[in-house]
Amino acid sequence: METDRLIFRPWREADAEVLFKYASDPDVGPRAGWEPHKSVEESREIIRTLFSGDHMWALELKASREPIGCMGFFTHGESNIVIGENDAEPGYWIAKPYWNQGICTEALRALIDYCFNEKGFETLWSGFFVDNPASGRVMEKCGFRDTGRINWCSHLYGGRDRPVKVMRLDRSFPLTEGILMGYVPERYVNDERYRSGHVGIIAPGEGTRILGMHAPEMKTVAKTLVRLGCWRKQLDIWKRHRPLTGTGGLTHEERMIWGLVIDYAKMPIEERLAQIEDFLPAIDNWALCDNLCCNAKWVEKEDKERIWPFLTGLIASGQEFRARVGLILSLAHFLDGNNLKRTLETVATRNYKDEDPFYIRMAASWLFAEALSKQYDTALPYLECRRLSRWIHNKAIQKARESRRVPVDRKEYLNTLKYRHG
Repeated sequence: METDRLIFRPWREADAEVLFKYASDPDVGPRAGWEPHKSVEESREIIRTLFSGDHMWALELKASREPIGCMGFFTHGESNIVIGENDAEPGYWIAKPYWNQGICTEALRALIDYCFNEKGFETLWSGFFVDNPASGRVMEKCGFRDTGRINWCSHLYGGRDRPVKVMRLDRSFPLTEGILMGYVPERYVNDERYRSGHVGIIAPGEGTRILGMHAPEMKTVAKTLVRLGCWRKQLDIWKRHRPLTGTGGLTHEERMIWGLVIDYAKMPIEERLAQIEDFLPAIDNWALCDNLCCNAKWVEKEDKERIWPFLTGLIASGQEFRARVGLILSLAHFLDGNNLKRTLETVATRNYKDEDPFYIRMAASWLFAEALSKQYDTALPYLECRRLSRWIHNKAIQKARESRRVPVDRKEYLNTLKYRHG
């Protein structure tokens, strides 16, 4: 294995002197649960014994060609934590001169990829002394989450009086329902009223299965897929699933994570738009649409002129959620000073009708209400000249009047513009 800065290789007896140089530092070993090395010979003996296995590596810095730390994993029966037969416990340390440079995180991500994709482990467990939070931050950056468990490792150096916080990382590729269920809160499983409320808010398409994950956990899973570099493989699996929606289709959570991965992963704009195009048939409720659009921070980093033709094509569609994606992306990212007027003109010219699908009309109304709060004088003529359908016109006024960003006098004037009954 190797990363941008490191090579994972077996320890050699010739490494004894450099190992002693770093492992004799009293700030290093105790943080990881072992006593500082007392001599070069002790370091050599540790290389011969503890470091001789096939899952313990020296981390060689490419720039200097010397080992600057150690990384490996323990399996069932070897670990410091009680783990399953198909699980492993990563362990690591880095020499003090190389702290706070992202090197440990870089190495751990590579080890995670190896453990899941080469060794086939189901779950990785790890722990850190609570007085060494830096190690915990490395784990969190790599996707580990706090289990809430505390372990006491009295056999480790200094472990008798220092609690260990236990962390967990489940395999992210391929994602299984069992993995995702591990993120579902007990309240969703056990509280029928809470569960019904959760489902009611989503308003899922007919036949959709909802597991009950919350947004922060879905974001964690999506970010882990991206960090581990297996996101394209996972998206390919979802794209091939038939049907995508409804009975027998992907769960709501799988599709939510799919949209988040498209937003989080780094890729050329052409690929990203193609990924969105592939994702559109999987969208059958407002939450999937708005989740994709409102987390699309990548839009602000791109040349918007390259996105605009794609956006207008979506807005022109008569398909409910295809059009809504175009409208919500426009609302979230194209109501700035350079784009607001052409966005409003594009939507008004599209001339959505009162008979068009509900979620198209709601998105169009929300877009004009947001425009009124951002650039009132630019958006107002579309209402004064009645450029919108009756339903969208009135709903846009209603949403604008509900906004705290629109002054009272403007709200009063907007109320005079409403279509009245009769």
